Amino acid sequence: MNIEKPMKELILQAIKNTHNTVQKRSRLIRIPEILDELSRELSQGNYKPSRFSCFMVKDPKIREIFAPDYKDRIVHHIFVDRLGPYFDKKFIFDSYASRKNKGIHKAVERLQQFLKKEKTTFYLQLDIQNFFPSINNISRGQTPRDLSKLNLHN
Repeated sequence: MNIEKPMKELILQAIKNTHNTVQKRSRLIRIPEILDELSRELSQGNYKPSRFSCFMVKDPKIREIFAPDYKDRIVHHIFVDRLGPYFDKKFIFDSYASRKNKGIHKAVERLQQFLKKEKTTFYLQLDIQNFFPSINNISRGQTPRDLSKLNLHN
């Protein structure tokens, strides 16, 4: 069975699903090359993520942002599409990031429902400083056993 054909279809779907950013527009001319390269790397199991680019934004405070390369964002989309159903069953209902039929707008709607229903006049918004850089890399053999049985190829 030729794994590269279904993999190319997954990659093309992921490209369609990525946001229309400057980074995406600057890579459009290289899409065929990126498609072949990613398909080969993912099919052979030797894909390695690129380094993140780092920049600062102020919204409303200064934040350090680590952004993946466009090629890595394509792979993220493939993983979310394929692994989403697995993790979706394990998340609580009120988890909204990177989930189908969820997102920031649904989270705000749900918060508004709680504020009206419970007659609560407050909510807590947290920002844990350096949270993501502090997380250990779970890809070092700590993946759940049932997750290792998932097939990304079909």
